[in-house]
Amino acid sequence: MKVYKVLKKEKKYLVAVFLILVAFVITRFLFLGMRPIHHDEGMLSYFAWRIIKDHDYIYTPQIHGPILFYVQAIIFRLFGTSDAATRLGPAIFGVILGMIPFIFVKYLGKNKALAISALILVSPLLMYYARFLVHTALSIVFLLVFVLLAWRFFVSFNSNYLLWAAAALALAFGTSETTYIFVAVLFAFIPLFFLLEREKFIAYWRKTCNYVREQYPDIISAFLIFVLVWTTIYSVGFTSPKSFILSLPNPFNKETGLGFWLAQHKVHLGGQPWYYYLILLAVYEPLAVAAAFFGLLNYAKTKSTFFLFLVWWALGELIAFSIAGEKFPWLILPTLIAISTLGGYYLGWGWAKFRPISKIIWMILFAFSAFIAIRLSFIEPADTRELAVYVQTPLNFQKVIDEVTKNCQGTGNFDCVLIDSKISWPLSWNFRDFGRLDNLESNLESRDFPAQTKYIIVSSERINKFKALDGWERRKVTLRDWWVPDVCREPSCISKFIKYFLFRETWNEKGGYDVYIYRRVFK
Repeated sequence: MKVYKVLKKEKKYLVAVFLILVAFVITRFLFLGMRPIHHDEGMLSYFAWRIIKDHDYIYTPQIHGPILFYVQAIIFRLFGTSDAATRLGPAIFGVILGMIPFIFVKYLGKNKALAISALILVSPLLMYYARFLVHTALSIVFLLVFVLLAWRFFVSFNSNYLLWAAAALALAFGTSETTYIFVAVLFAFIPLFFLLEREKFIAYWRKTCNYVREQYPDIISAFLIFVLVWTTIYSVGFTSPKSFILSLPNPFNKETGLGFWLAQHKVHLGGQPWYYYLILLAVYEPLAVAAAFFGLLNYAKTKSTFFLFLVWWALGELIAFSIAGEKFPWLILPTLIAISTLGGYYLGWGWAKFRPISKIIWMILFAFSAFIAIRLSFIEPADTRELAVYVQTPLNFQKVIDEVTKNCQGTGNFDCVLIDSKISWPLSWNFRDFGRLDNLESNLESRDFPAQTKYIIVSSERINKFKALDGWERRKVTLRDWWVPDVCREPSCISKFIKYFLFRETWNEKGGYDVYIYRRVFK
């Protein structure tokens, strides 16, 4: 009878894992091409495409690490170039992210693995950016793997975990320079651990020192693995010394990865306030935040070292990214995976002890989070009333892309559409096979355009140079739009926030950036 109960319980667990896997595949892969390519997606896709087209790549800190470009280049080679293929890499990594807890189920326990995976599954922001070409969607996979491997190492001091952790950390660095922030948060945990848990800290310190003395060859091996993986990634398979040199962490050289992003801190690109990520969490992640909050309270009861680390990982990432000058919605992902891991770990730890009413409340929050996620990723994926939809190419512009593609594709002529160099993204990607950038500096009314040119796309800044061209028709189209909420501090703002939270009713007008499409009229 006991064996039967164990087998029945194991069967339920396997069924739950299978259903979660199916849900991840559906939510990450379904209708990937339904949203027009975003400005940043177009830029990243273009440089990945250049790898397979011209075998041309060199590390450029402004567009982050090489791994995303390698992944997308492989995907383009296998599946061709399309809007759906553009997002296939993040979708694959999104599924992997959700399955990582099950790889470590032996150490996490089944309930914790299920809970962490479930929170990742219904996280609106993790779902949306698993369907969006951006580096942090890939880097958080390596960060989570590193955290779990490092945890197992400090529990068991098994060198295998250390070696794999070194490789995972190098992969995270090879994907995004935000990993420097992660490492800073890790080092900041050391004095915090000493202050809050001095006896445990001393015990861990002694064990670590003993390991260093006795197993120093393994530490050297881990370092060499880290260096080898880093070098392979950034040197483009040992073919580009320049890329490797630019990747070295030199804070005083603005051409290197670390130096460039330290300099960007003063630029405040995005112009968001320090509490920007708190707003995103309040709007999209009430489930994960609530679970993480109770996880924090739980540490006060259990004094669990791993709970303490998860709490600091979540708070430290949030503080660090809030201080950082550059703020965009996809940069919340390193913080969010920490919050989701902490929240899921708490729910899995305490689920069997929860009262029925508590379980009902958590299930309601789970369903509400799933609703927000589906609305964001499938119902309104290009609607900039959603704060996560940042400076998006609107659905109407897709009609322009389709029209130009229909009339120019297959011509083999890169003069078919001339694109104002001020608006290169995502148009350089959209029209990569039959268009080219043109600075359009001269007076367009007097220019003699190639006979093969069927379209000219002009930015708003240049349109004052001319108003009409003989033999061309012109129309104005919005290339990008956005919604930035006005600051609201009146008592009536409470009802406005509630309406926005539930129904996405905004209280001020959208912004937008228009371009002018000139189409040659053949008579």
